[in-house]
Amino acid sequence: MSEELSRQAAVQHALLDSAGPAIFSTTVDGVISGFSRGAEQLLGYAASELVGEQTPVLWHDGAEMAARAEELTCELGRNIDPGFDVLIAKAQGRGETREWTYVRKDGARVPVLVSVSALRNDQGALSGFLGVAQDLTERTRLDTRRAGDVKALADFKAALDEHAIVAITDARGKITYVNDKFCAISQYAREELLGQDHRIINSGHHSKEFIRELWETIRSGRVWKGELKNRAKDGTFYWVDTSIVPFLDEHGKPVQYIAIRADITERKSVEEQIVQLNAELRVHAAQLEAANKELESFAYSVAHDLRAPVRGMDGFSQALLEDYAGQLDATGQDYLHRIRAASQRMGQLIDDLLNLARVTRTEMTLDRVDLTALARRVIAELQPQQAGRAVEWKVGDPLVARGDPRLLQLVLENLLGNALKFTGKCERARIEFGQQAHGPEQPFVVRDNGAGFDMAFANRLFGAFQRLHTPLEFPGTGIGLATVQRIIHRHGGRVWAEAQPGKGATFHFTLPPPQ
Repeated sequence: MSEELSRQAAVQHALLDSAGPAIFSTTVDGVISGFSRGAEQLLGYAASELVGEQTPVLWHDGAEMAARAEELTCELGRNIDPGFDVLIAKAQGRGETREWTYVRKDGARVPVLVSVSALRNDQGALSGFLGVAQDLTERTRLDTRRAGDVKALADFKAALDEHAIVAITDARGKITYVNDKFCAISQYAREELLGQDHRIINSGHHSKEFIRELWETIRSGRVWKGELKNRAKDGTFYWVDTSIVPFLDEHGKPVQYIAIRADITERKSVEEQIVQLNAELRVHAAQLEAANKELESFAYSVAHDLRAPVRGMDGFSQALLEDYAGQLDATGQDYLHRIRAASQRMGQLIDDLLNLARVTRTEMTLDRVDLTALARRVIAELQPQQAGRAVEWKVGDPLVARGDPRLLQLVLENLLGNALKFTGKCERARIEFGQQAHGPEQPFVVRDNGAGFDMAFANRLFGAFQRLHTPLEFPGTGIGLATVQRIIHRHGGRVWAEAQPGKGATFHFTLPPPQ
């Protein structure tokens, strides 16, 4: 063996013994003649398993080999079998470097970059082949990760462009990028915007101090968030919810700004309408309150001033009947009785009007109220009206609430008095006062088995001077339930009724719970 061949052999053995790259050598026929430690680590085979026994085809992917054989057949113009020839077909010249997929002993697949070159003796004759394989797993992983990152960024940009108005400016505020949504809402073409600053869409709505604070924020490297009113090319205005993010260099100085906006024009329009409506409502409420106070004052004054003449009419009519009855015929006496009855009805109406006005004007004193005791006291006061009648009273115990005792007594006087009145034609009247245990409100209930009413007219029930029965059927002024409603509303509750003609009525009302 020549000195040169000895040197080559020594180098080859040194390479094969290294634990670095995967290196293997073959004979001219492809039988493995050398297999480095690096190759053992890469492929999982021991050199003793392969040397003199196998060819590199063992760890190559069969589909790749077949595809490469077809390529080489077309390229070289001769038939290349999908075996060892595929690996060396182009290596006999200047060698070949190509990416392959190796299949490890355990079946795992490894991407590699393989360089195959020819080995020759000192006469230049072909003596075998040398292969050097580099593991590309890490590179492939990084490439995959990089490709994934690029796709993620592309997806993020697509999503952002789909739903947001985006613009990028340089450090001086000159526009360098706008997306389609920016162009659409501003009505400017992209060419009209690039190189301009945002003054092109300035509406003039915001103060100089506002704009100065914005720039001071982003120039200091901080994110600015707020709402901006802009003007489109056609002069119309639009609102955007905006975040401006500065991009900083290694010295912490902004090099560009990205502005991400969302169109809130519709929301701002609704907000402005609400503000305007609230202002109008406050004006109307003040006017209504003033009118109500004036009306209540007028009603109180009129009712108070009418009391004396009405009492005079009743008193003088009674005096005529007592002192001059003998001088009057039956018709004259009937007229006087009618005058007395009318004046008494007028007196009752005036008293009811004064009560209604007083309900609104009186200051409330809220306290824990025993409604059970209050109801029993009212029932005792109603006893003279039920003389000769069979009336069954049922009052729940305990019934308590928070409210003004005087006003709540007036509520029970009206509701229990109405129940007694509208059961006047019942052979045996049943009147209940209790509380419904179910439901979040747990309303108090006054229930009777009296005349009832048609629910089609229920909306008229709590209006002043509204009656569902004639005075001949059931006397009254039509103010009692209006008074009840006003008292309950002042307590923050509500009142409603349910009934059927001839089957009685049920009145519900709510009050604050006791503390």
